[in-house]
Amino acid sequence: MGYGQQYNFEYAQYALNANNKMEFSYKARQTNGLHVGYIASLNTDFWVDARQNWQVGVKLAFQNDSRSTILPGGQLKVSHRL
Repeated sequence: MGYGQQYNFEYAQYALNANNKMEFSYKARQTNGLHVGYIASLNTDFWVDARQNWQVGVKLAFQNDSRSTILPGGQLKVSHRL
């Protein structure tokens, strides 16, 4: 949960105007206020060899909030013990 401000566009486009010329037009949108969201993640790590010198890990994450912001993500980790 948090408070935030967001500046973006409802639309932005190039289109022909009344004089048959290309024209750029847009409609700005400003959103502010309280928003709520969640993050779900799945993490797994495993050793590659019997001596446990090499480790491989995977992390998958998914974030969503009340402003329909969807952020998927992933991470691959390869590590070696010194």
